[in-house]
Amino acid sequence: MSEFDVYLFRELETNCNKFENELINDLINKKYCKILNNQMVRLLLSSIDLPLNDSNLSTIESKLDIKRDLILRIIYYSGICSLQLYVCDNFLSFIKNDPNFDNCIEFINNLFNNNNNYMNYSIDSDGERVHSIARSVSLLKLSRFAFMSTNSFLTEDKLFYTLWRMRSAIVLQISLTVPSNSLYNEIISYVTKIEEIFKNNENLKIDSQLKLEFYNEMLSALLWFGDIERVKTISDCAQQMSGLTITLSGALGVRTQFQQKPVSQLIVKIDRMENFEQQLSESKPMSVEENGENCDLPKNVALNDDTLLQKIKFLSTDDENENIILSKAEQSLMLSLIKFAHRFGSSSDELLNEELLSYLDFLIGNSKLWSIQYHCLLMRSLLEKDSRRRVERSMTQINELVDIVRDSNCDSTQMINRFDHFYSVLPNPFWITEKYLANILVSLGVTKSALEIYLRLHLWEDVIECYQRYD
Repeated sequence: MSEFDVYLFRELETNCNKFENELINDLINKKYCKILNNQMVRLLLSSIDLPLNDSNLSTIESKLDIKRDLILRIIYYSGICSLQLYVCDNFLSFIKNDPNFDNCIEFINNLFNNNNNYMNYSIDSDGERVHSIARSVSLLKLSRFAFMSTNSFLTEDKLFYTLWRMRSAIVLQISLTVPSNSLYNEIISYVTKIEEIFKNNENLKIDSQLKLEFYNEMLSALLWFGDIERVKTISDCAQQMSGLTITLSGALGVRTQFQQKPVSQLIVKIDRMENFEQQLSESKPMSVEENGENCDLPKNVALNDDTLLQKIKFLSTDDENENIILSKAEQSLMLSLIKFAHRFGSSSDELLNEELLSYLDFLIGNSKLWSIQYHCLLMRSLLEKDSRRRVERSMTQINELVDIVRDSNCDSTQMINRFDHFYSVLPNPFWITEKYLANILVSLGVTKSALEIYLRLHLWEDVIECYQRYD
């Protein structure tokens, strides 16, 4: 959850009673299980009839002695909690042996399996279902139910409500096996609504960095669908809003241990317009995690090669890029631009791959955000998998990324760090990263280990290919 989310939550606190303020503070502090285990929240969710209408809301009002607006917001807050827990369990770290989480899952499973009002609720889209091995799918169902059932009621703060509905739609899309046209149209409608709010509401006290966060989320969402025209338009707007110019230049340096004569090497050059540089310097100081003390960052696997250097050694220290500081939103924007070039460029273009690796190496060395590090290391591995000298690191790095998500020892502080700017980056769910690992293992001839992964992921076509390799 980013500064953008905190800003929107703080805006909601105005005129709230004590109970709702406690819920909002728990949301800001990511205490999602605490909210879903709250007795009043559970009683309210158990009292809902489908479809949610005025008659049903009046019944709940009299039964629980809660005003209608608060009822609707509590339903919405429960949707946020369930979406975040689903993201955590499938994208960030498996939740194991947590009694609070287990209690949440048990309650929500009972809602959809034993409560007649929920049993027929489905999140299938255009006939497509959530991936068969996705974990805790009932959490995603509850989030979609909470957001969509309150859609016609909660309209007074369109920015807050529309943003979370958009997030639930893109997480559902990523969880499906193929793109859904219905979800794409839904996401586009949310994007259009929020752009109109930014354009027409001058009372919104949102600075350029917070707006940039939203544009990063739009870019990450639309990149999944490959709509090149919309992505290009939004990326141009985001770059203009950031005041950044990100280019590649040349500088003398060496990249092998035995290279005697330095030659021109690619290096990232970043220029910021003067007024934007002043705005950034006046913003709040970086947190401890931003200053490099976040020990939970994914491990950057070293290159085990007797010829290539770990990184390019430039003749001039001015070319090391060590003094460039980007805000979190600017880091997310740069990654979105890299993903754009990777998605729509030619995979066989060696020059493009070298350019992308230069950008990725810069971000890996200058970002302390877990989600950005994770995604950059994965992209670097996919670009290196066809290189004879780098394929070993590619395999080892992806295996490291798989392990860091499957690790059950992630504490609450580490989890909070991993959520930071998640929706601006949208790192892959665990099954996509594991499939990448299996594909590399096959290319290296380690068919047995790849087969075990394909079987676990229910990728039957790949399983058949592995058996055919065994003849």
